[in-house]
Amino acid sequence: MLAKDFITKEIPVLKSFDTGEYALSLMDEYKLRHLPLVIDGVYQSLVSEKDLHTMPDPKSAIGEMMVFAPSVSEGDISMR
Repeated sequence: MLAKDFITKEIPVLKSFDTGEYALSLMDEYKLRHLPLVIDGVYQSLVSEKDLHTMPDPKSAIGEMMVFAPSVSEGDISMR
């Protein structure tokens, strides 16, 4: 098998109603440690495997937990 056979162009995204268990299963399936959280097609944050393992209730929706995830929006001001 060639390396190109392992490359996927499809990256799964999480939605706020997805559970921590579901997110961890996606990460395991795709061999990832981070997944983007997208609401209405707009990037909100990056959810890490570590964040999910610290959830008090992995069966709850990830939108209910506070996730630290730095991001930059189109209208943000540059701090040079």
